[in-house]
Amino acid sequence: SELGLIRASRQTNHPTTNPTSTKNIKVNIYQTAVGSMQIDDFSLVDPTIVVTPVMVAPEVTLTAATTSLIQGATTTLAWSTTGTNPICTAASGWSGAQTASGTTLVAPTSTQTYTLTCNNSAGTSTKSITVTVTIPVVVIPSLIINPSAEIHTPTDEPLGWSIKRWGSNDGVFEHAHGDAYDGDHSLKTTIATHTDGEAGWITDPMSVTPLTTYTFSQYFKNTGPDKVLVEITLINNAKQYYWLGRLPDVTTWTLFTKSFPTPENAASIRIGTYLTGVGTLSVDQINLIPEATAVAPTLQLTVDTNALTLGATTTLRWSTTGTNPICTATGGWSGTQSPNGTLVVAPTTTTTYTLSCTNTSGTDTKSVTVNVSSIPPPPPPTGQNLIITNTDFGNSTPAGWIKGSWGNNTREFSTATSGRTDNSSLRITMSDFADGDAKWFFAPVTVTSSTTYTYSHWYKTDAPTQLVAEYTLANNSKSYSWLGTVTPNTDWTQKTVILNTPADAVKVTVPHVIKGNGTLDTDDYSLIQN
Repeated sequence: SELGLIRASRQTNHPTTNPTSTKNIKVNIYQTAVGSMQIDDFSLVDPTIVVTPVMVAPEVTLTAATTSLIQGATTTLAWSTTGTNPICTAASGWSGAQTASGTTLVAPTSTQTYTLTCNNSAGTSTKSITVTVTIPVVVIPSLIINPSAEIHTPTDEPLGWSIKRWGSNDGVFEHAHGDAYDGDHSLKTTIATHTDGEAGWITDPMSVTPLTTYTFSQYFKNTGPDKVLVEITLINNAKQYYWLGRLPDVTTWTLFTKSFPTPENAASIRIGTYLTGVGTLSVDQINLIPEATAVAPTLQLTVDTNALTLGATTTLRWSTTGTNPICTATGGWSGTQSPNGTLVVAPTTTTTYTLSCTNTSGTDTKSVTVNVSSIPPPPPPTGQNLIITNTDFGNSTPAGWIKGSWGNNTREFSTATSGRTDNSSLRITMSDFADGDAKWFFAPVTVTSSTTYTYSHWYKTDAPTQLVAEYTLANNSKSYSWLGTVTPNTDWTQKTVILNTPADAVKVTVPHVIKGNGTLDTDDYSLIQN
């Protein structure tokens, strides 16, 4: 069968009809005149065969730049997904719909696990990664230079300590060896005869800061009456005394701790533990620690772009310095936030985002405003709506509408009691999602092949969803065209797409598919030939 001539430099197509008994086809190309010929990119197509795209199950890769942090530091999560048009959802340490690949900066305040699940009709893939957070321990040195009395002179006098006794008693002082809570030494006082007065060990003077809280602690053993007393020397050399309390009689090492403030004109202090009657008193591991002063927070809050069109997104970024700030979001967001982080937002109107971080030393508040402008909708095409306008969505199964679902999930089909323009709309509620999907779709309507149509409907949803066109072909087989994911929005939002029907299409329907936990409401469908 001669198919024709090839002329000049161009692509040529030569349709042929094979005899019914044909088993094989061989195509020969001949040069029939003087000259040269180059040929490339052969194809032989049977138009009666419809190739349906094969869905490839997703496979998720999820990593962190570092999985071990000090509290207040950040790390970057990175992920990628193979497979056909996966729908990805974050859980655990993050949440919401995610793109099939991307990165995000996180600043967990405690050990956190981040999970990402991606799925399509061919399967589901889930990956998790744990970021371990260590809270640093700040060690504040004691003002007492020899807290365990281990440092002493050649004559066995403990450095930084003095003895003090007054009244009628026979107080005896000992730098005891071998009987200690920590190390090898302790400070011991014994009174065998007592009429009045007291005896005990007292620290050398220590410089202090006025109007500051200090915590005194020591381990002790005691078999007699006692007291713990702070002696404060003021700037004018006058004395004040602060009584910290009495110690109970115990025969094993026991911790005593007490906090106290210094007056506004304090210069130095000494602290002593005294016997006030007959008995024995031993003390060890004695410390005086100033209360740590928190550094007031300083906050930075920025936005990648502060001017959006409706439906677009931008990223908030913030960082905080200071001692353990607590950060709270208000305005366009809410709840407790980490001191450092990022968040993708998609405001539907001009919105102000405010973050306030606070600790005992102060508060810092910052705000950013994102301006949102509406995109005028394109003028609707003129012509007849091919979808039967059903105003009676109040029925459980409205005329002309079909339910479809598959997979491991719990789905409930219903008709909501409110719509965008009337009192009813179609609703799907999904829970316990593992895989699969659910959809309402209109009964397939007749269309013209190789023709452009404008399809639209209104929706509101808090779940991951997508749009698919299902074509019925002349040989009664099916062909599918994926129209993309649909941005979640809890306000009524119009979704409009252009359909280009295949060469042998005879009917079409357009399911709006829900593929995760949440609710999808739809209303006001339209399909018009352009």
